[in-house]
Amino acid sequence: MNKYDIDPTQQNLINSIQKDITGRNMVLGNLLRLLNRLEDSYSIAINGSWGSGKTFFVKQCQLILDSLTIESNNIDNGVIIARSQLFKDKEVKELQGKIFRTAYYDAWTHDNDEDPIISILNCLATVHWNNEVKETLIKVIDAGISIVNTTTSLELPKLKNFLQNSKKQNIEKAKKQFTQALAKLVPEKGQLIIFIDELDRCKPTYAVKLLERIKHYFTNSKITFVFSVDLSQLQNTIKRYYGSQFDGIQYLDRFFDLVITLPAPNMSTPI
Repeated sequence: MNKYDIDPTQQNLINSIQKDITGRNMVLGNLLRLLNRLEDSYSIAINGSWGSGKTFFVKQCQLILDSLTIESNNIDNGVIIARSQLFKDKEVKELQGKIFRTAYYDAWTHDNDEDPIISILNCLATVHWNNEVKETLIKVIDAGISIVNTTTSLELPKLKNFLQNSKKQNIEKAKKQFTQALAKLVPEKGQLIIFIDELDRCKPTYAVKLLERIKHYFTNSKITFVFSVDLSQLQNTIKRYYGSQFDGIQYLDRFFDLVITLPAPNMSTPI
């Protein structure tokens, strides 16, 4: 088995942090500290080549974030031990002062979906959150559907001018409703972290639409997106959509506020 291809089971995630199997504990700890200190909306790219363990890394990150919002007596003892390899007790208490709500979205498995907004919201609906959050999510999904319905292509050309004006008003109304509903999904005194994985493997049409949907509609200051991507491959995806002369690097600069390049994994310690 390729050393990089460790299945991201909970036990493997725990063991890898406890023993620093990939040699990335320092990078992981620094990313978690960064997420804790963010006060505004951010899009972060975790950059690495295919097969370099990006999915494993972001699932390590999600595991530790989730552990910070669970009562100690409900946490797997292995997770507590793993977390202690990253932070001292004093820093853990500081991190626990912020409530994290997380979700993981595999874009590649959904790139046949019609619209990324509904696809992401459907993903959120499968997360094991409490009933109060689920009720809020239903309102978010309803608002998201309104956005999709108002951004479909125009028909009846003879009424084009009227429909264009009406459509613009409807989009703004739907966007406002979506933003308001989304705000209630974010934990009070906390952050919603959505991990987007495998975007660079998606069809160009879906990859571009997903990026643009996120930029224009997920604008809450307490929502952070963490993309695990191969930026060189994603640039090629963008070029396949817009044309070979298109500047894919400049385009992606619009979306990512920060790029973290993963160091090559050091897999000398066995699972």
